[in-house]
Amino acid sequence: MNTKLRHHCRSIRLRFAEAILDKLESTTGIVQRHLAECPRCRRLATGNARLRLAMQMLKTQPHDADLLMKANTRAIGVLKHKLRDLPQAEKLRHARPRVPIYARVGKYTEPVSRAAACLVILLVIRLGVFAAMTKIQDEGKTAIDEYYARNLDQDILDDLL
Repeated sequence: MNTKLRHHCRSIRLRFAEAILDKLESTTGIVQRHLAECPRCRRLATGNARLRLAMQMLKTQPHDADLLMKANTRAIGVLKHKLRDLPQAEKLRHARPRVPIYARVGKYTEPVSRAAACLVILLVIRLGVFAAMTKIQDEGKTAIDEYYARNLDQDILDDLL
């Protein structure tokens, strides 16, 4: 590849980066035409698009708590052997993110509040049912007493009660 073409590719890559960042909207036609002609820049553009898609997917997926530890272990694995054995590398291998307590228990607040609401509803229902049963018993006893008082003699009524 001659130097003129390399320079042209470099300038197109710079324009492509600017177009991605929406800084120079007028260059999109030039960039698209060049991507259609240059396989090297097309590969770079495809790789960049895949990288952006992967980064967007990472944002939307929940992560394990030990993701930082795994990433650090992989990064340390590519270092020179003398760097891998340093105490700082060992600290990085076992590093975990510090998540505040409210963030850790935040996902449990809704289920706990629902369970508490259910318990309160059950308690209110139970108290209401028992209060209603007591009232029904009292009214039933009063109704029976009035019935006996109307239909029986006072002597029989005194013996029954």
